[in-house]
Amino acid sequence: KAPGFGERKTSYLEDIAILTGGQLVKDELGINLEKAGEEVLGIAAKVSIGKEACTVVGDGSTASEVAARVRQIRNLCEATEQEYEREKLNERIARLSGGVAIIQVGAQTETELKEKKLRVEDALNATK
Repeated sequence: KAPGFGERKTSYLEDIAILTGGQLVKDELGINLEKAGEEVLGIAAKVSIGKEACTVVGDGSTASEVAARVRQIRNLCEATEQEYEREKLNERIARLSGGVAIIQVGAQTETELKEKKLRVEDALNATK
């Protein structure tokens, strides 16, 4: 299942196509899945599929296209006035430009929160 919905869904799929060097297959673009051949496929160094998420790691051959896409998204981000839209565009930039993880830690009490934050920091440092 593709991420997002509506116009954002198409944008995410275009980002994946640029990352892999593939082509977005969509009826509106005149490309039908039944008629699409190997020329629309891209290349990835690694693809990890889980129950809730799918991670695609590019092979680096499309670095210039990805950089151009990131610049394009940054321009959109600067032009938009809505905070929610700006946040979503920044997420797309982070995903395309190397990835930034956002970990949110919550707890019922302040003491419990501090303890959980320390555990998360320890886990992050252990993985570096």
